[in-house]
Amino acid sequence: MNIRFCGFGGQGILVAGKIMGMAATAAGRNALQNQAYGSASRGGTCYSDVTITDSEIYELEPHEFDVLVALSQQSCDKFLPLLKKEGLLITDKDLVQLEDEQTRGFKHYSLSATDTAHHEFGRDILANIIMIGLMNTLSELLDDQIVEETISTVVPEGSEEINITAYRLGKELAGKESVS
Repeated sequence: MNIRFCGFGGQGILVAGKIMGMAATAAGRNALQNQAYGSASRGGTCYSDVTITDSEIYELEPHEFDVLVALSQQSCDKFLPLLKKEGLLITDKDLVQLEDEQTRGFKHYSLSATDTAHHEFGRDILANIIMIGLMNTLSELLDDQIVEETISTVVPEGSEEINITAYRLGKELAGKESVS
């Protein structure tokens, strides 16, 4: 499975990819994670790709994705053409606005992740972790316990509990968001 997390610098996009890549290897799967960000690390377009498979990985940078998680309009507009038909598109409802014809052919979930992170935790940065919970639940990709353990090793010391709570909130919200 090829996943692209995208948004702008400062949203934790690179951390999201790192968590999923490390969780995949902890689960005994093969994983490759790479990332790119503009010269302005805060505010510039960035993305993090993760390939997770049980077979060998030969392609360093996928040309298309099974999952696109977009936390900014600019990034979504740029990378949506790379999402496979019938792929999973997850967007931040308040930061990405798409017309119906743009989402046709995709499984589209839209969640107010940044707003939820702000209101639930007082930290917008947790939107990335909420999106990981949503994405992992919808894709049924990795065991939750492994993802939570990985989150605990990646996030700053002292923030493990709030990040795991954000992950679990994303999982919970997966059942409440509608697909278009």
